[in-house]
Amino acid sequence: MNREEHPGEAGVLPEEMAQEPEENTYQVVDGKAVIPEGTAAIGEYAFAGYSLRGELREALLPDGVVSIGAHAFDGCENLTEIKLPEGLTSIGSSAFSGCRSLRKIELPDSVTEIGSFAFLNCEGLTEIRLPEGLTKLRDQVFSGCRSLRALKIPAAVQAIGKNVFKACASLDEIGVDAGNQKYREADGMILTKAGKNVVVCRKDKETCRIPEGVVKINADAFMDCRRLEEIVFPESVKDIGERAFMNCESLERVKLPRRVEALRGKAFLGCGRLQEAEFFAAAMILEAHIFDSPALRQVRFAGEKVYVSPKAFEGETCQAEPVLAAPKAPISEFPAALKPLAAEGFVKYREEYEPEAAASYVKYIRSQRKKLWMYPDILRFMLEEKYIPAGEISDFVDEAARQQKTELAAMLLEYRKKNFSQEEVDKGFKL
Repeated sequence: MNREEHPGEAGVLPEEMAQEPEENTYQVVDGKAVIPEGTAAIGEYAFAGYSLRGELREALLPDGVVSIGAHAFDGCENLTEIKLPEGLTSIGSSAFSGCRSLRKIELPDSVTEIGSFAFLNCEGLTEIRLPEGLTKLRDQVFSGCRSLRALKIPAAVQAIGKNVFKACASLDEIGVDAGNQKYREADGMILTKAGKNVVVCRKDKETCRIPEGVVKINADAFMDCRRLEEIVFPESVKDIGERAFMNCESLERVKLPRRVEALRGKAFLGCGRLQEAEFFAAAMILEAHIFDSPALRQVRFAGEKVYVSPKAFEGETCQAEPVLAAPKAPISEFPAALKPLAAEGFVKYREEYEPEAAASYVKYIRSQRKKLWMYPDILRFMLEEKYIPAGEISDFVDEAARQQKTELAAMLLEYRKKNFSQEEVDKGFKL
């Protein structure tokens, strides 16, 4: 099974850019960009107008250009060659987003600023050398660059943003300059200098032993490591980010250490051969959309305080069911912010809970029904157990209608119809 995730759509312009302006400083002649002499800045959306971007194939920026504005070449899908002059200092956000035919780009060392999404979905880009003066890789700057093969982090880079390497499925070579004070390379992975976070792993790894001391696996860190067959976690790991192992289609077994507290959304989606998953933490949370493997049959939890989202297992082919170690912890042991989620897990898997713990959840749900009714599974449970009296039902219906929660409103109306006469409802009192 292969889960493809599109980082974002490039080339979607504001309405005012849908038509070419009556007078445009920039032109395209025979597929080449024409830029007036003396131009110091390429403006925002310069070649992104609908009548230009499909024609542009070549852009040779003249000496003297020091900045490229946001979205300047956004969506120029036929652009195959771009030459940037020495002296260029900044490239705006989404400047080359969606330039799918661009294979190579040389960034002059004078560049110190590259905006977010600058090369988003440049699917044909195979190589790029980052300038020595660059201090930050901003959010999603290379997201969706599926053909990018190699990248080295310069010494001056002090921060790497979110989703920078998302869906970079061909990134088989990564490195960090030895002089960098914030990041380092270890066994095909980029780590923070202190060794607390795994930022990204090269995509050709077959086995990986995460170093002791790592606390968090960042979002997308192992995404598209399609050859990865074995991953060994140290006991220090606590947090696994979104899409961390998405599309690791050769992975068959996962054992997470005792300190893992959270498994974020889509962490193991697209892992089509995954058969077994074991979690040894005493307390942990499984968010929605974690697994979708058709080979997965059982997920074991050793802890007593476990919340499993009802939507953790996605897709019709995923038949896995969680096996909980007889939960004993009452809901009072969960932080207030997590209690609604814990209650949502309880109503789905309540047969697995010991009587004393189950009683604490029932008491909590009954006392907090005015807040918890917005969770469909909890509302269904409350209606089955008839926890909503006649005097309150109309207000629940009205509130569901006001919030346009049609599914919940329908459930409440059906419950009222089956359980109460109109006289009983009329005699009731408002919330």
